[in-house]
Amino acid sequence: DIYQLAPGPESRNEQEGTRPKHLRGRSLFGEGTNYRSLKEQVERGDEVKMLRLANAFAEEAQQEYYTAGDLSTRYDEEIISPLFVLSDEGDLEVVSEMDQFRMRPEDRILALVGPGPDVQPPSDAERVPDAESSAEEEPVFEVVDPAGEERDGRAK
Repeated sequence: DIYQLAPGPESRNEQEGTRPKHLRGRSLFGEGTNYRSLKEQVERGDEVKMLRLANAFAEEAQQEYYTAGDLSTRYDEEIISPLFVLSDEGDLEVVSEMDQFRMRPEDRILALVGPGPDVQPPSDAERVPDAESSAEEEPVFEVVDPAGEERDGRAK
């Protein structure tokens, strides 16, 4: 398969009208992702992390496959942009518009993780717990150390 990354948001649809289908690659990383958006995320300090479904979430949901609609795109206070799915068997699948994102409970994803555009995390002094936020929800994802060690919570 041949994939391509659009230079900017406006070029995604332009290429469909100007380039013959046989000269176009499959789009990478979902509809809102392009070279400019990835560059902005990296410059902002977003990091590539390996994630897996949190045990509590996988046990509660008990599905064979999970799609993007089943999973939150937020991890703690960060935005997740899935890039690749790494299967338990070691297969690497590119997340694209043509391949609908799906993962099994034992799969891991490589994702760009960061605070999102124009988001400034509050300082400890600014954080005020309220009744709703004090009851913590179970996380959907856990960070996986590439060496095989799992870490709960946000990676440092």
